Formats: sequence, C-alpha cells, structure tokens
Amino acid sequence: MRGWILLVAMMPLLALANVVSINRSDPGVEVRLELLQAGPYYVNGRLPVKLTLALDGRLWGRVALRQPGLKDALVIHDPGQEFDRDTEKQVDRPKEILTRQFEIYPRRQGTLVLAPIEMQLVYYDRPSDRYRQVTVASAPLSIDVRRPPEWPEGRQPLVTPQLTLSHSAIDAEDDLKVGDAVTLTYSIMASGVDAMLLPSLSLPELEGASQYRRPAQLQNYRNSRGEPVGRRTEQVTYIVQRPGTFTISPQRVSWWNLDHSRLESAEVAAVTWKAGGPLPPWFYRLWHQRRAQMLLFLVVLSLLSLTSLTLALKGAKGGAEERRLRRSYWRSFSRQDPLGMSRVLEAYVAGKPGGHRRLRQGLEGESLAALDAFYLWAYGTDGAPPTRAQARQLLRAVCRPESLTTAPGFSLKLNCGSQR
Repeated sequence: MRGWILLVAMMPLLALANVVSINRSDPGVEVRLELLQAGPYYVNGRLPVKLTLALDGRLWGRVALRQPGLKDALVIHDPGQEFDRDTEKQVDRPKEILTRQFEIYPRRQGTLVLAPIEMQLVYYDRPSDRYRQVTVASAPLSIDVRRPPEWPEGRQPLVTPQLTLSHSAIDAEDDLKVGDAVTLTYSIMASGVDAMLLPSLSLPELEGASQYRRPAQLQNYRNSRGEPVGRRTEQVTYIVQRPGTFTISPQRVSWWNLDHSRLESAEVAAVTWKAGGPLPPWFYRLWHQRRAQMLLFLVVLSLLSLTSLTLALKGAKGGAEERRLRRSYWRSFSRQDPLGMSRVLEAYVAGKPGGHRRLRQGLEGESLAALDAFYLWAYGTDGAPPTRAQARQLLRAVCRPESLTTAPGFSLKLNCGSQR
C-alpha cells in the first residue's frame, strides 16, 4: 500500500524526468538515447537529444551513423559531425564512451516515436582480444508532445525562452519625392529555435507605392552557452509613385515563453513617411487608377507643346526677319533710295499669307496719300521724296495683316529703280 502511495506521489516528478531508451543488442556495446531537457514538450519546441555508445574496448576508425528519422518533426543533424570520445575507467576494465547530440523540433501534438538509429562500427573487444565489426541500433524513443496552452488554433506555435523583434527606422529629415525608394528591414531573433521555424511578417502593399520583397534571410548560430539562436531577416522596398503619406501598420509576433510558461507578444511600432512631388496629388491618383487615359492625355499634351514650340520658333525667326527688313527700309529712306524701299515693301507683301499677296483695294486715308506720294517720287520726274511720317504710314499699311486679300486689285510692282 505504501508503495502505491509513493508511486502516485512521484508521478508529477516522473513526468518531468528525462526520456531515456537503452539497447544492448551487442554484448560489448551499449546504446543509450535520452532527451537532455525535462518535460513538458511542446510543438515546435527544441528537444536536445544525446546519443551515447559505451564500448567494452576501443573504437577503431569512425562510426557510420544513419540519419535520425522522426515523422512529423524537424531533425537538425550534422552528418559530418564526429562523436566526442572519452574513457570511463573502471576497476575491472575501462570503457570508451562516445557521445553525440542533435536536436528535434516536433511539428504536431501527440505521441511521437523516434525510430531506432542504426550505426556500424569496428571496435577492439577486450574480453575476446580481437576486433569486431558490428551493427547496433538505439531503442525506439517515445515523446509526448502537446500544444502550448492558450495558443490560437490554426497557427503553428513558436516556443522559445527569449525573442526580440526589431526594424530599421526612417530618417524624418529625409526629403522624399516621387520615384524615391524606401527600404525597411525587419528582424526576428529567438534563442532555442531554428531559423526556419520563425514566422513570416505580414508587410502590406501600399496604394501609390510599388512593393518589392527580398527573400527572407535565415541564420543559425550558437550563443556563448552553446544554445542555438535563429534569426530571420526580411527586407522590403517601396517605390513611391505619388505624393502623400504612407504608413506600415505595427508588426507583432506571438510566442510561448518557455521559461515562464505564458503567452507573450513582441511588437514594433508603425512606420510612416511622407513624399512630395512636382505635380499635385490628384494627378498621381488619376495616373494610378486610369493609366491608359492619362497616357493618352500626356501624348496629346506633348503634341500640343511641340506645336506651340514650333510656332514660337517660327515667330521668333519671323520677328528677326521683320526687324532686318525694317532696318533696311529706313536705311533706304535715309539714302532716298526708292528701289531699296520698294524691295522691302515687296518682301513684306511676299511674306504674308493670302492668295497672290495683293494689297487691299483702296487704301484709305493717310495710307493712300502716302502711297501716292511714294509713286510720284518713284515714277515721276518732279515728285518730292515722302516725309518720314508718310514712309511710316506706308510701311504700317503694308505690315497690317488685314491689308492682304485674295481679291484682285492694287499690287506693289515697284520696279522703279531705272525710272528715277
């Protein structure tokens, strides 16, 4: 009766004890497989396993170890790793102890069975005083795995004694414009976890910015205590396509604290930045929503701008030509040269659009009087030279656009140089 009472009292302690399996299929080799961490054991939690070979003799060469296999679990095992060797001195005969460790991360709850691990080796058997080549295996190892309490259904647990979440910052003084790139780096670091078990972050796509995500970088290393540390780094780049304010929501990672047996969360604050542009914000919104229509609008606008530029260049060229003709006209007037003045007037008439480049019939008022004075001077024998005012009136009448018509009528034919 006391034995049963003692057994019931020790059951909680037995649940926390290490799981061990021992096999002695060969008289000279003892295979021992044990979990180095006491329970309870959780899904995705790290389970360090120690494999021990005790030889009644001395190992010759290397141990050929088959990859440990466990269904529904991640087994971290380095095939190139050598066994650690030590000698256990006893009174009757010494033993050589070979040890090696690997890690298991169960992926589901329930009872998991680690299949026997086969090994081939050659050792010197002291009792028989000869070398023996044997194949040995560990005994199956059963592990009871549970989900962390309060963990949401449908999500893979993250079990670790310590986790940190960080991200890079954006300089508030950066003068961001349309077309600039904003790169953010998020990092998750957890002890006792392989990097491939760390979750991916939900980085949103932003309206008005193109998103480019680099593949996540996974790193595994050991800390000063020899414990594994996993690190997952994610980098995302946003190309700003329109001015405005952009915000990435806060990022959160939930995890089960193995040391304190409770659910915790790590969080980083939201990231916000502003971008300006040479055009108003509504233009970029229209471009993002109706790109084809905006592209057609820009093509038409470019053609109109090109036409305006061409006309402006022609106008500038015409203005220079007109200034040259005016200078020539007044030089001819100063020299009292009717032929030079007539050439300038004919050039004005020829440079105007409108049919045969004819002057309107019946120039009125002072313009007509100025033209008569010019003809008397150019063709007559006693005509006095026109005054400066008359010369100006005549030039102004010829330069006016409304003074040209396609109707037949009076035209300048001032071949008068030989008649002076």
